[in-house]
Amino acid sequence: QVVGPASGVVAPECALGRQYARPGDKLVIAGQLGGFVGAYSLLKAGVFPSDSLSTKELLEYISNPRPQLEAARLMRMSRIVSGACDLSDGLVDALEIFCGDSVGIKIDSSALPLHPFAMDASARLKLNPLNLGFGVGDWAIAYVLPSDQISTFSHRCGKSTHLKIIGEFTEDLKKTLVDANSNEFAIPAT
Repeated sequence: QVVGPASGVVAPECALGRQYARPGDKLVIAGQLGGFVGAYSLLKAGVFPSDSLSTKELLEYISNPRPQLEAARLMRMSRIVSGACDLSDGLVDALEIFCGDSVGIKIDSSALPLHPFAMDASARLKLNPLNLGFGVGDWAIAYVLPSDQISTFSHRCGKSTHLKIIGEFTEDLKKTLVDANSNEFAIPAT
């Protein structure tokens, strides 16, 4: 791991913190989930793809992460989100921050933007892809989109392939994942 400080200047109206969400707000993800854990799991298990280029791609993804700069710029300039959190510590960590002790969340499992490496690791190693999606190491970003900004988001940002609404914050304090059959599963705490 490498940790480094950064400093800079941002216009106050463009600054995004890690504010709590309110009921009805949406959870937006910039990027894909599970790629880091998926690639790492494949490499650790020695399950290498058949061609060397794909193995290089796994190593490249782990060694040289790429932040979601385009999506971050778009979201910052749109000025429609109330909070943001990087997902290097995982989606569960971001949910803890956004929910605090005041709201819960329901996430649509079919909406999770899973990375192809997560899907490959799931198939080859018989791992639950959702577990990979909630893992650490991805350079994705989570945003809180206020309920009154949903139509603005759709108009300004909805065409971006890097941004996806995956859930809604709720009045109850439960953090649940909803599958295609409307079954609800508790999202574990950090």
